[in-house]
Amino acid sequence: MKTSGMHDDPPADVASLLSRREEDAQVAQFLNLCRCSPFLRRWLWGEFARFEHVRTGLKQIVEDGMAGAPADAGVLRKLSAGDDLLAGATRKIRKRIETGTIYGGLSWTEVETLVRRYHAGTLDVGAFLLVHDWRASQTGDGVSSRLSDAAVALLDAVIRLGDTRLLNHVRKAVAFLDEFGGTQPRRAALGHVNWWKVSVLLYLLNHPKRAYRTRELRAHLAAQGLDIETKDIRRFCARHGIRRDSRAGRPVGEGR
Repeated sequence: MKTSGMHDDPPADVASLLSRREEDAQVAQFLNLCRCSPFLRRWLWGEFARFEHVRTGLKQIVEDGMAGAPADAGVLRKLSAGDDLLAGATRKIRKRIETGTIYGGLSWTEVETLVRRYHAGTLDVGAFLLVHDWRASQTGDGVSSRLSDAAVALLDAVIRLGDTRLLNHVRKAVAFLDEFGGTQPRRAALGHVNWWKVSVLLYLLNHPKRAYRTRELRAHLAAQGLDIETKDIRRFCARHGIRRDSRAGRPVGEGR
């Protein structure tokens, strides 16, 4: 029999949590801690905060439960925003890179998510990324906020929703990375199909433009020893909404 309230909320998406910047994950945890700890709130407002408008703004955010605002580093930046034109320009550029559809109609985050998806192979993407990033982050400074949030989300799916397959995928991901840690062995393990798709996506990230020529992508793959049919590249682009430049003649900027 289903217990009321036990399965009302869907579990957090592990892959999405892992795609966040570390600073955003840290700020989300910080704001949650402020709501739960009256002592910390008193200390921050009485000893730490230097400016009244910052203190007042943070107090409002914490007491209002964010009032629908996103839990990321931008919240704290807005509280202390000044007349720093360089900082403002930097934020606009960063936002354009991260959210602008400058990679054939996709954003940086969308392309990065696809790279991670194909790189995971047949394993669950969230489980694979959690193991991969966890191993890569072990520097003696403890587990990052981004990783701890993702780990909690995965365990929540296992324990609360009974999705025990994720534990098996974690085990497989550990074994996979132990056996195929290097680039060349991993390329062989991922298979020809996934590897060329990862190569195309990485090319997009390194060459932002409105649209891409199919022959341009084929030439990039050929330089890596990958002979991929034009129809396969077109099908891949269509599947993920990557715009193709189908104008006649040479691409703009290509030499004669």
